[in-house]
Amino acid sequence: MTKQGNLSSQAPLKRLLRIWTNRYPDAKMDPMNIWDDIITNRCFFLNKIQEKLSGLQQGDSMEVDEDENFSDKMEVENQEEDIYSLIRSCKFSMKMKMIESARKQNNFSVAMKLLKELHRESKTREDWLMKWIHSYCRFSHSRSQTQSSSEQILTVLKTISLLADESTSSYQSKNSLAFRNQNILLGITYNIIASALSNEPTCLAQIEESKAKKVLELSGTSSEDTEKVIGGLHKKAFEYLFKAAQRAEEEVQPHTIEHVNVAGIIDAYMTLVNFCDKHLRKEEESTSVIDTVELRTYPALVVDKMLKALKLNSKEARLKFPRLLQILERYPEETLDLMTKEMSSIPCWQFIGWISQMMALLDKDEAVAVQHTVAEIADNYPQAIIYPFMISSENYSFKDTSAGHKKKEFVSRIKSKLDQGGVVQDFINALEQLSNPELLFKDWTDDESTQIPGLGAFRKKFILGMYTYGKEFDKHFGKRGSKLLTMKYSDFNNIAVCLLNKMKEESKPPGESLKSAQPWDEATSKVEFLRNELEGQYDGKGKPLPEYHAKITGFDERVKVMASIRKPKRIIIRGNDEREYPFLVKGGEDLRQDQRIEQLFEVMNIILSQDAACSQRNMRLKTYHVIPMTTRGPRAPQSEYITWLTKITGKQDVSAYMLMYKRANRTEAVTSHRNRESRVPADLLRRAFLRMSTTPEAFLALRAHFASSHALLCVSHWILGIGDRHLSNFMIHMETGGMVGIDFGHAFGSATQFLPVPELMPFRLTRQFINLMLPMKETGLLYSVMVHALRAFRSDPGLLLSTMDVFVKEPSLDWKNFEQKMLKKGGSWTREVNMTEINWYPLQKINYAKRKLAGANPAVITCDELRLGHEKSAAFECFVSVARGSKDHNIRAQEPEDGLSEEIQVKCLIDQATDPNVLGRTWIGWEPWM
Repeated sequence: MTKQGNLSSQAPLKRLLRIWTNRYPDAKMDPMNIWDDIITNRCFFLNKIQEKLSGLQQGDSMEVDEDENFSDKMEVENQEEDIYSLIRSCKFSMKMKMIESARKQNNFSVAMKLLKELHRESKTREDWLMKWIHSYCRFSHSRSQTQSSSEQILTVLKTISLLADESTSSYQSKNSLAFRNQNILLGITYNIIASALSNEPTCLAQIEESKAKKVLELSGTSSEDTEKVIGGLHKKAFEYLFKAAQRAEEEVQPHTIEHVNVAGIIDAYMTLVNFCDKHLRKEEESTSVIDTVELRTYPALVVDKMLKALKLNSKEARLKFPRLLQILERYPEETLDLMTKEMSSIPCWQFIGWISQMMALLDKDEAVAVQHTVAEIADNYPQAIIYPFMISSENYSFKDTSAGHKKKEFVSRIKSKLDQGGVVQDFINALEQLSNPELLFKDWTDDESTQIPGLGAFRKKFILGMYTYGKEFDKHFGKRGSKLLTMKYSDFNNIAVCLLNKMKEESKPPGESLKSAQPWDEATSKVEFLRNELEGQYDGKGKPLPEYHAKITGFDERVKVMASIRKPKRIIIRGNDEREYPFLVKGGEDLRQDQRIEQLFEVMNIILSQDAACSQRNMRLKTYHVIPMTTRGPRAPQSEYITWLTKITGKQDVSAYMLMYKRANRTEAVTSHRNRESRVPADLLRRAFLRMSTTPEAFLALRAHFASSHALLCVSHWILGIGDRHLSNFMIHMETGGMVGIDFGHAFGSATQFLPVPELMPFRLTRQFINLMLPMKETGLLYSVMVHALRAFRSDPGLLLSTMDVFVKEPSLDWKNFEQKMLKKGGSWTREVNMTEINWYPLQKINYAKRKLAGANPAVITCDELRLGHEKSAAFECFVSVARGSKDHNIRAQEPEDGLSEEIQVKCLIDQATDPNVLGRTWIGWEPWM
């Protein structure tokens, strides 16, 4: 601006405007004060430039650089405009961007202020008016999400008249983007009105009569029957959204991908997909008000548009792929052929993140839809698929039909392709050698004990590590287990317990070298094995580049045994990138549950990143890779830079707890708990963080990160029903203070339902954690992070619920065992469940997660889970009474059973987690006084 030469030509000014209109603060991450500083300063300098230009001689026109290739998506590219119009256009575009950012951050006051400022100016140009109207409509839609049903209708009704403004119709006919946006916004508006009426059918009586008549007119029905009005509004919404998707398809067909607005086309596809999917879910719950004939077209539309969005590399469509598999299973006639045809034209790497979900389909009728993709992944990225394939193939059951035989042949082809020479199986066998013999024996006896009372079938197994006890084994069970067929269950159990105790007493500490596992060197010295990639390098978020992946070059000889029930071993793998990778090998458990929960955490991270309030606070769950290799085999979760908090100890008689629940009143339980707490210093965790900190500022930073990560962990674990949160199941990052949860053996409420002493707290928030946060305790950062996280998760429940579907299609061993326990116990719950459904148990568990995301009272969920597992217990009524709380002391007891806001839900959760009447009755091993 100080150089006069810069104002003699349009080129420097255009260059400046191009830079400014292509560079903005982040729409979600950067708060409004940063946006305000930048946009205000830019507008100030543009005003100064305009003043300078007005001082030039009237005859001195600015030169135009003919070679200047000036393209700006915010309109500044129009070279025919004079320089003043360029400046005005730039200022308008920048303020519109700021409005969009304020809307995404739910800062509605700032957005409204700017919309009012620009309203008059927008009327000076047809395209500006169109953009202003669309921006105002998006603002109204966002604002309506936090309003009551009647307020929602009044808010969005204003947008109808704006969108129907005929002065913009000519611009829409010339501009595809404007036409698409117009129809999308109209569709969303009608959908919001219909949803508001559906949630509260009487809300029309709460608004002015003229407005209520307007709603009836919009529905296209003269009837005042609410269901017909809602149906008419939904039909109109569908018509508008379908128009937008049709126009998007027309744009894509004649052009190459470089010449179309990809983001806008994906938006049109996915808005229609989300609308149709919402109504399919309602139909599945038998609450749909849409005509069934019209609904029949929805499954094919969802599949078609979502796959088209996937071809355009849509992240949203990729994230919702599990829902596509659900629709495929439920509506095979409408979708199977279409999906089989379209899947083959989509790059296979897009589905790598959902390999487990596809593996669960390979023995089912829908397998043909994913076979091409699975085969392509096996050809191009074998390391991504080999372990999920091997563990799923153990449980495949093919029908004795021609289609079943074809599926079996396909699985055999993939198997031979993936493990040529048996290298991977040798590695798995070598990892199994790291398990303690007594633990392997216990797993075997557990398996056999379920077989003996029934058909008496003996599954011939070679028990690793039994060499020392071979003679005793043959003496009791016969050569090769020959006596097992005629053995009584009680005799088998007594002998097994005796042998197991003897093994535990005589068990030597495991060797601290990998050489102690004899087959190890044979398996890991093969040239083919040393070409294997390290696990955990395929995340499905982008096209993999296997040539750059770290590969195994060897193993460190040192082995560290962790202090846990399964005695997991930490090994170190050396990569060809000169780095060492620590892995934890854990045998004896079906770790598919852990792997799936980590996958759900990844989905939660994506939801958090899309929420402005959560992304600004850097809210993200720390995850690690879990690689299940067999249904009772090892896993290898990466566990770098992390240390244990403490170890669990102590046992107690279960019957004493039952007696305590029945006889001890609230005052006695609270007094007992406070006495135990008083024996431990109240600030142990605070002292540890002070020792970790070199300065007061470091302490505050570590504490804030700990509180944020733990609060996020608490909410996430509660939604997934993760229990057994004793201190050994938490790990802490020593450099950042961040909290990490491990070992998800008890999830989806099983700790409340199946543990002999049920867990009645939703998560761990005991005195040490709360005192670290003094003086605010649980009311400050912990509370606000929980509210923001829960609001983000509740905003898109379908995404999490669809990802959980793999639990239904392929239940783990633990889930099958829990199902059998429930059937044996019985209870009043059996009248509410359709026992003829094959997977009624996982469907029941996922329904509890759904209720949590719909605003259920946490204490009511706990009581319902207690009924499933403890209804016949003598202390059942006492369990329920303690879990529900007292109206005199607990907020959770004062709130209704459902329909709670996020804020109230979090208050109920904290109340239940910190209730001394609950903690005072908790199992001793959980250490509630810490």
